[in-house]
Amino acid sequence: MEQSHAAQPAQELVQGEGARWDYQLDPKSVRVGESVAFVGPDGVLRAALVVKVWDDSLNLAVFIDGTNDRHYTSSVPVVWETSVPYAHPDTKQARSWHYWTPAEQ
Repeated sequence: MEQSHAAQPAQELVQGEGARWDYQLDPKSVRVGESVAFVGPDGVLRAALVVKVWDDSLNLAVFIDGTNDRHYTSSVPVVWETSVPYAHPDTKQARSWHYWTPAEQ
């Protein structure tokens, strides 16, 4: 029987202050095809897939809520966001990406 060697997640949960959990991330370990959280220009979280990994940013295919997503004018439910930098989830920095946190899933 062949063994499966699934990739280890690029994130590790570490207990932070009090009962709060924080992510200790290695943004450099992100891979094409992974699902990440994209913080839109309006501050709303959207699901995204990694299309291209650059040294300091990602190109993402971002899933929008069709015509209900008023920030985007596209009628296509996926938009392309380029050169999106990483930002820690606590910053809620517009036009950034991060790994999904347990509270966001």
